[in-house]
Parts: sequence; C-alpha cells; structure tokens
Amino acid sequence: EEGEGEGHATPTSPHPVLLEGVGEDPHVIRSVAIRGWLVDSRVMKVLQEGLQSTQLSSLSLWNTGLAGQSIVLLVQLAEQQKLRSLTLDGNAGTSPDHVAELLSKKCCLESLSLKCCGLSGPSCPSLCRALSDNKTLLSLDLSCNRLCDEGAGHMASALRLNRCLVSLVLVDCGVGDEGARLLAQVLKPFALCHDEVVARRKLLSLRRKGNLEESEVDSAPPRLSAKTLRAEKQDKHTRSSSRKGDAKKEDKNKKEEKGKKGSDSSKSVKPKGKDSKLSKRGPDPPITSPKLEAPEPVNPLLGPVEEKGAGQLFVPGNLSLLNLGLACNSISEEGVSCVLEAVREQGQAQGLIRVTLHCNQVPPSSPLLVELEEALATHNPLLSKQLDT
Repeated sequence: EEGEGEGHATPTSPHPVLLEGVGEDPHVIRSVAIRGWLVDSRVMKVLQEGLQSTQLSSLSLWNTGLAGQSIVLLVQLAEQQKLRSLTLDGNAGTSPDHVAELLSKKCCLESLSLKCCGLSGPSCPSLCRALSDNKTLLSLDLSCNRLCDEGAGHMASALRLNRCLVSLVLVDCGVGDEGARLLAQVLKPFALCHDEVVARRKLLSLRRKGNLEESEVDSAPPRLSAKTLRAEKQDKHTRSSSRKGDAKKEDKNKKEEKGKKGSDSSKSVKPKGKDSKLSKRGPDPPITSPKLEAPEPVNPLLGPVEEKGAGQLFVPGNLSLLNLGLACNSISEEGVSCVLEAVREQGQAQGLIRVTLHCNQVPPSSPLLVELEEALATHNPLLSKQLDT
C-alpha cells in the first residue's frame, strides 16, 4: 500500500518512533515520540487503541503534519491518557481552537510546546482565554511563531488571572517594545478593568452565599485531607492508650513484687485482668507520615486589592511566573526598561528569576541588562544568599 493515502510519508529522522517504558515490563509505556512521520487520523486511532492498557504521561509529535481530524483525536487521546507533557513542534496546521481544548479542565497538561506551529497574533485570543482559566499548565513554549506585539498582548491578558504558569517562552516571535511593555504591566500591581471588577463582585456575592468553593476563595498552606486527619487522630489515640496501659502495668508489677519479696526471684510475675490483654496486643502500629495536598492557584480577583485614584482597584501583579523567554526579538532599551521596572516593583525573593533578552536590539554591554540581572538575582533565593554573604 506504499504511496496510498495521506498516512505514508518518508521519515526525516533516523529514529522516527521512540518508546520509553518503566522497568522491564514491555506493556508499561510512559513516553512516545514520533518524529518526521505523517500522523493522520488512522495513526491517531491506532495510538488510541494501542495505548488503552497503559498510562501515557509524555507524547511528542515533531513535524508530523497534524491537521483537522487528527488533532481532534489527539485531544481525545490527551483526555483519555491524562497526558502531562505534550510536544507539537513543527505542526503548522495546529488550530488555536484545538489548542484551547488541550488547556481545558478535561486535560491536565503540565508542559506544552508549540514551536513553529504557524500561530499568529490574531489567532491567539481563544488560546489565551483558555490559558487564563487553566490551573495545571506550568510551562508553555511558543517559540518561532509570528505572534508579534498583538500576540504578546493576548498572552499578557492571560497572565492577569493565571497564577499557575511558571515558564513562558516567546523566543523569535517578533515581539517589540510594545509587547514587552504589555507583558511587564501584569508583572507588577495593575488596575482591574471594568469586566474584571464585575466578575469580582459576582464572586464575592457567591462567597457570601456560600456557593463558592473554598479553594477559589482564599490561599491556604498545604492542608491535610480528611482521610489523613482521621488516620492521624486514630494513631494518636492508640499511642496515648498504649502509654496509659504500660503505666498501669508497671504499677501493678511493682506492687506484686513488694508482696512477694520472699519468693524465688526466678519466678516471673504474670499480670492479670486488663494488663494481660495489653501484653497480647503487640507493638504499636507504625506512624504514617501525613500526605500534604498542594493548594490550588488563588483567583486574583478574590485576593487583596488596593483602591487608588478615581476608584480604581489594584491587585498584586503576577508573581507565579519565574521564567520569561524573550530572546531573538525586536526589543530595544525602551522595552528592557519596562521589564526592569516591573522586576523592581515585584520586591525581593518573589517573582521573576530569569529573563532571556539576548539577540535583541540591545547591546550585550548595556547598563540596563546589567541592572536587570542584579534585580533578578534578588528574586533568586540561592543567589540572594550569596549576595548577602
């Protein structure tokens, strides 16, 4: 059947299909990478059927010509397998609407790479709306897409409410000073727009009525689950009763020893009654360490606000983003100064710790780049300790 159908293509990689498992079990596959082979709907159906008995965590489809129905099946596969890492580099037919489905609540992606996927500024709104509500994605790479300042602005809009994303890479995306300024605005305290103020009022109203989930209302330290709390309480009760029983047993033995001073010392004193039951109980159960549950990201609309000027409500900037890749763009010293100002307003030991700006319209010896590196060093706990010493 060679040459028939769209599913046959000459591989452009010496190892077009790579499988990675766990241990020596051939039936357990955790990672699949397909490079340079055309993946159409037939191949995606084969993947769906073949991977039903395993739990796939990572899938890489590099330059596989994904388009149309094959992307729809990919979304179903991501939901079915609960994928955590997905790489779609080099697939120019990737639709932003389908990417938005990958960021929905049905999927739980933590890492998504979309390098060279033909994305543009006008195609970003649906993707960014989904990113704004996403609570699982930690890393997003959009390098080598012509997003320009418009696309950077859409990404900035998503970062206004997203408090989960840790790394955003926009290398070689045509971003200029305006895009850098828009991204910098959401890193420092910013004013809520009209729609966000209305949404905040609705959420506050739901909280007063008790219809809002606790995870969306407040930030909280890692908390114990109800099951773990019951187990811990039972362990404490068992240990306390054991200590009381041992104390009673010791008192009983002392009294019996005083009453039998003349008896043979080799005879053992057997406890009676409840003490005999305690001796048969055996050792205390092992103490299990409680499992901590990571808190969900906080909705910034329900966080602290500060009223300034003509009734404007300001919320803290995005401090969750730690890495921002802006290399190989068209950013001049004007854009760098905006980023530097935002980093300084974030304070110490929080916010960005890494910004890449090489291959822009700024000389490597620029004082602004030196000041930016110094400001970023105060956010990095390891570097800040070295600076203090």
